[in-house]
Amino acid sequence: NANHDAAWSPNGKYFVDNYSTPDTPAVSVLREMTGKLVVNLEKTDVSRLTATGWKPRIMLADGLASTYAWWAGQQITRDAGGSSAASR
Repeated sequence: NANHDAAWSPNGKYFVDNYSTPDTPAVSVLREMTGKLVVNLEKTDVSRLTATGWKPRIMLADGLASTYAWWAGQQITRDAGGSSAASR
């Protein structure tokens, strides 16, 4: 389910596999052409972000609920005669 980007070695025996998902920071590994892992190269460190409370993933239902709550707030403001982006 990850998004992958591969860069092959000149002899075609190995490739660097860079991959990530919405909730997995970028990882780089070296693999044989069969896909067998040779070595982990690098993993993105997001510890400073997570220490601030950042979360890497929002569930679709949460995103829809948040968007609807924002939209409904715009409608209430508009209906009350206030200025909103939805009424412009």
